[in-house]
Amino acid sequence: VGRWFGKVGGRLYSTTMAILTLEVYYRYLPIYEKGGGFHSDETLSLAFHNGSQRQRLQSLKIMAEQGSAMRSGVLRTALDDIDEHIRLYAAEELLKLGDHSGLPALTELLDHSNGFIRSKSMSLIARIEDPIIIPALTHALLDKHEFVAERAATMLIKLTGEDFGFKYTDTPDVKKATGKKYQT
Repeated sequence: VGRWFGKVGGRLYSTTMAILTLEVYYRYLPIYEKGGGFHSDETLSLAFHNGSQRQRLQSLKIMAEQGSAMRSGVLRTALDDIDEHIRLYAAEELLKLGDHSGLPALTELLDHSNGFIRSKSMSLIARIEDPIIIPALTHALLDKHEFVAERAATMLIKLTGEDFGFKYTDTPDVKKATGKKYQT
């Protein structure tokens, strides 16, 4: 009473809506049951394989959030997607799982025309902190955006302990990694 749906639908409609609301809150809906109403993993995988770019990205995000059993396989498949944002997201999620299979995709994205994608790829590569990333870092030293090249140089210094004569602008990352000041 007093709400639009009470006037339109009556007491029965209002009670039904309240019950459905509580089912979600207390997780009584079939999707929350073991072997429930539908198999969310398969549905999300289907959405990834057959959906639009937005649907594919959204299904990957949901799989990652839910901890889906199929997520690793779908994320590895997404590394070959035509959309660079999907490849970037898949590589990031695989890194969170401790899987470095996204490194070739990240290295490839260092050549992308979009500066954000190159920068994000560099940041993700920098998370690995393993000598396996040295070729990607040396490649990124030639980036036309100074912040990407500086990040690559900083990570090389951190990994190898050598500065190799790099000369670039003094940044907090460089000070933190080396304790030294570098100037142009």
